[in-house]
Amino acid sequence: MRIKLFINVGILVLVLAGCSTSYYYSEFIQPSKAYIPTKIYAVGVLNRGASAKMASTIYTDGVPFEYIKGIPKKASAKTIEALKKELEDLGRFKLIDIPWERELRDQRKFVEDPLTEEEIDSLCENYKVAGIIALEGVELTIRTQGEVNVVSVNDDLGNPVRVPEFTNRQEASYTAAWRFYDGYSLKAIDTYQQTYQRDFNRVAYSAGDAAQVDAQNLQLMDVVKEAAEDYYKRVSPHWVEGFRVYYRGGSEEMYGISYDLEYNRNWEQAAAKWVKLTESKDLKIKQFSTFNMAVASEMLGRPKVAKEWLLKSIEIQNTNKAEDYLETLNRQIVIYEVVDRQLGL
Repeated sequence: MRIKLFINVGILVLVLAGCSTSYYYSEFIQPSKAYIPTKIYAVGVLNRGASAKMASTIYTDGVPFEYIKGIPKKASAKTIEALKKELEDLGRFKLIDIPWERELRDQRKFVEDPLTEEEIDSLCENYKVAGIIALEGVELTIRTQGEVNVVSVNDDLGNPVRVPEFTNRQEASYTAAWRFYDGYSLKAIDTYQQTYQRDFNRVAYSAGDAAQVDAQNLQLMDVVKEAAEDYYKRVSPHWVEGFRVYYRGGSEEMYGISYDLEYNRNWEQAAAKWVKLTESKDLKIKQFSTFNMAVASEMLGRPKVAKEWLLKSIEIQNTNKAEDYLETLNRQIVIYEVVDRQLGL
C-alpha cells in the first residue's frame, strides 16, 4: 500500500490514503473480430525468426571479433517458447504450432517480406486457426569490454595480497520483430519491433578466464523472456497495479471505516458503511463518503456506478482531485467495455 497525505488547512485535517488494486485491460492495436473471441479461438504460432545459418556478431572493445552461427535460431526458439507459456497460462487462445519449411529472408531484412494473403489463407485453412502470431525475425549482437583493477585477496595462508582482477562486461542486444496475421482479413493487423538489452559481468583473476564467452549459453533467457513478455502484453489482456485515493478522516466513524478497510481489504463492507454516511447533514462528511463510494464501486468492478457517485460528490463540492479522478473513470469505462466485448460479456 502506498500512502499519500493531503493537508487541508481548516477545522479538520483530511487524510487521503492511497490503496493499491489491479485493473484488467487490453492493448489491442487494431482489434479483429476473428481473434477477439466470444469463445476460445485457435491461433497459430509461427517461428520464422532465424535459420541455423544465421550468425551473431561478437564485438570486443568495439571491434568485430567473431561470428557465431546458430545463436539467433536458439534465441528465436526460446522467445517463442516463453511467449507460448505466457499465452497458455492466460488461456485466451488455443495455440497451434505452425512449422516454417520455406527459405528464410536475409537476417538484415527480417522486417521485410510479410506473409501474402494466399499464404495466410493457406496456413489458416490447413491448420484450422483464426489468426497467426509470427516471430518474423530476430537479431542478437554481443558486445564485450574488459578492464583490469588491482584488488586485495587472501592467499592460502590467509595473508592479504594484491592481485589484478580482470572484469569482462558483456552486453546482449536483442531485436525481435512480430506480426499478428488475421485469418479473416488476410492481413497483418499488428506489426511490432523492439530492441532489448541486458548487461552481464564476468570477473576472474586471469585475462583468459575473464574473456571466455560461452555465446551459446550467454544468459539469453533474461533478454528473450523480456521480448516475449512485451509482445504477450501487447496482444493480451493483463493485470497492472494502480492506485486510488479515498478520504480516511472527517469523523471518527469515517476513520473507523478506513481503519477496518486497511486491515481486511473488504470493499463491500466499507461501501455498506459509507453509503449510510452519504445521507449525512454534514456536507463535508457527505462529500467525503460520496467520493469514497465512487472509489469503492470502481474497486468492485463497477466503473459506471463509480462515475455516478463521483458526479454526486462533485455537485456537493468540486475539487481538482475529483476532476482528475473523473478523467480516470472515463478511461476505465472505455477499457471495461472493450474487455467485456473481447470476453463476450
